[in-house]
Amino acid sequence: MDWIKTKRRELFKVGMFVGVLLFIWQVIQVVQSFDVNRSQTFTPINLIFALILAIVAYLIQLIAWMLMMRSVGAPIGLWAVIQGYSLSFLPRYIPGVVWGYLSRSEWLVRQHNVSYSQSTKASILEVGTQISTCISIAFLCLSNSSLGIICGLAIFILSGFFWYFVLRYPDLWKSSTANAMEARKPFVLWLQASFLYYVFWTIHGSIIVMAGTALDSSAYIPLKLSSGMFGLSWLAGFSALLVPAGIGVREATLGWLAKQYTPSNIEVMEMAAIASRILIIFTELLALSIVFIIFVYQRKPKSPLRPSESYDAE
Repeated sequence: MDWIKTKRRELFKVGMFVGVLLFIWQVIQVVQSFDVNRSQTFTPINLIFALILAIVAYLIQLIAWMLMMRSVGAPIGLWAVIQGYSLSFLPRYIPGVVWGYLSRSEWLVRQHNVSYSQSTKASILEVGTQISTCISIAFLCLSNSSLGIICGLAIFILSGFFWYFVLRYPDLWKSSTANAMEARKPFVLWLQASFLYYVFWTIHGSIIVMAGTALDSSAYIPLKLSSGMFGLSWLAGFSALLVPAGIGVREATLGWLAKQYTPSNIEVMEMAAIASRILIIFTELLALSIVFIIFVYQRKPKSPLRPSESYDAE
């Protein structure tokens, strides 16, 4: 079993290195694609508001992960959560989706003594909640029929059963005489996590709106549509296994959806998609910078006391 741990650690180091390189490549590619000259009336203040929203969305995602780690019996503090998402999760930019989760699991084992089964269960809950809520909000926001609304609500309810199965397994088939409070725990956690991610998708829809109005103040982008379109475009990027972090796929999907739902704002929506990606990257860089600065400060050796200071202390 020792060789498995060694391989995991080697994979962690390689994945971290490749993840950092791909992250830098992503930043360069997106910045080169952005062209302010294409916009008609550029309003920088709206981009600042969009950046603030991106930071809030990032914090909500951190809180949601804290909730999921707590739900599997592995509560960790906010600083550990920031480290886990900003540093150990960097290999998610490696094509294949799973590398970020594997790297984060290895980091949790080494730094916080969290078992692989606990981190895997939390990752399953995280991905399941992201997918179910983004599909649900897409139905609720993009459909004008009662059938679409029913589908959105049905997916939301089914995700509750998913949470119950993940949290109660392997105790699911044992005696059902559990304490009533324990039986309600998966239900409460599911509601809390789902609420956070519905807010998360809505905030990202707001980022699209703010970025669009920043590039063209005359553009009208309904928040309801932008939230649903972002959710679907995120899912498309997540499903693109061979593309690092869905780079390009998410933006192309958002542009295609804009043609279907907001044909008068296609160009603005395409640029807003790129701008939102830049803001998300900037937010992640900000978190990485904070982690790096604090990490360097904590490892900096403290200067020894001078003889006079030592004498005074006595």
